[in-house]
Amino acid sequence: MRVKIYAALGLVLAVLVLNALATAQAQPSANASTVALTVTVIGKDVSPVTGLQQGDFTVLENKTQQPIHGFSAPSAAQSGSAAPRAVLVLDELSTKFDTMSFARTKLHKFFKESGGTVLEPTLFVALTENGLVLLHDYTRDANALDTALSHHTTLVAYQLRNNGSIGRIDRINVALACLQQIASSVRGYPADTTIIWIAPGFSTIGQMNFDHGLQVSTYGLIQQIANQLMQAHITIDSIDPRGASATRSYGNLWYKHFSPLPSQVNQATFAPLDLRALVVQSGGNVFYGRDDLDMELAWAYQWANASYILRYTSTNTAPNDALRAIQVNVDRPGVTAYARQGYYGLPNQEPAFVQKTQAQLQIALSSSLPYIGLPVLSNSVQMDPKTHTAHITLNLDGGSLAWQSAPGGALGCHLDVAAAQFSSSGKLMQASSFVQALQAKAGSGVNLRGHTLPVVLDLPIKQDKGRLRLIVRDEVTGAIGSADVGDLHHLQ
Repeated sequence: MRVKIYAALGLVLAVLVLNALATAQAQPSANASTVALTVTVIGKDVSPVTGLQQGDFTVLENKTQQPIHGFSAPSAAQSGSAAPRAVLVLDELSTKFDTMSFARTKLHKFFKESGGTVLEPTLFVALTENGLVLLHDYTRDANALDTALSHHTTLVAYQLRNNGSIGRIDRINVALACLQQIASSVRGYPADTTIIWIAPGFSTIGQMNFDHGLQVSTYGLIQQIANQLMQAHITIDSIDPRGASATRSYGNLWYKHFSPLPSQVNQATFAPLDLRALVVQSGGNVFYGRDDLDMELAWAYQWANASYILRYTSTNTAPNDALRAIQVNVDRPGVTAYARQGYYGLPNQEPAFVQKTQAQLQIALSSSLPYIGLPVLSNSVQMDPKTHTAHITLNLDGGSLAWQSAPGGALGCHLDVAAAQFSSSGKLMQASSFVQALQAKAGSGVNLRGHTLPVVLDLPIKQDKGRLRLIVRDEVTGAIGSADVGDLHHLQ
């Protein structure tokens, strides 16, 4: 199937802007209330509890019991290509250099003692003063992750050197943008994702003298992010690399006074707002006060790998943006259940369709992260130096596309395809976007998961060098997949 070009939008990539990220994601409607909960059950020995059944769980929303209509045990959730995944974030924005050195040492130890593999496919990124830097794509190869860490040089971020209000606000903005970018990259992926965030907590908003207007807008953004994390089935774990000294750190436990997140903005006290409240609110864990970061990493992986999935349809259809508090109970003595503490009944305030599509494509093109919401199983590129054209084939998972009935008993779906060419130094050379309509025969199996579907396009190349980033977006679901092609010069 060859792409027909309807329009070349000429997207201009910009610096990642927090507000653009916020508006690019669809928010749950106050009346759309299907909730998927990732639940980890921990016993007294700090080990995950397996073997539970649906009847062992009770879910309350705003103290009203909700009927559970979907249940997956850990063994079922880990099967096939929809296995849980992890995103390991090394936060250089909030971590002093000596503490980061300790964290890197413990990370090396964890990788070397992992028996060659980690429990879940892991995306390894560093959060720097320039945003997220990709250290390694998803892999279970602990040695590859260890090598990627060795090749990465940690630099002290200017936002950390400037520890006044401006530096703190910058760190908050970059951290929030990071969360949104990760949520966007996995949105549509059928399994849960755990972000393992290595940092001494996010920046504290307290003592910054926020005026009321800024408090309201900040709170609104945090509401949106909390819901985006839920939509993307994301749980966050935070690991404090300062070790035992963190227990004596001033304000280290402030996040506990802000968890769960307040129901409404007029109930918020922003002085103690440490963004680790998002960790607890997502159903994750805050690890601190220990000198064995490698053991805390092992726990985070073990717990994430043994999570249950519960699904229910909320009986609450009230059109308001208040927090809908969630409580998960387990009918077993001596166990603790970790699950999302709630979500917000935000109205659906999506921008116009074309604007939203352009924003999502622009962000995905400018990102260094692989997008896995729409699986790109493989890609191939052939260069024609005479015509300066790249012949590209993207093999998609047809079962991940939203097929709809088309005339004549056929099936159809629509894809937005975007491409950007970057120089070897990372400078944008050109960008364009296309629209493709796909059709297939009903009963051909094209809509079954695992069915390989080739999408072919011819892309003019400005120069036969640099790299390409390709983005595919399902217009119905908004799920995005990506493919990156390295050195174009070697493909000639």
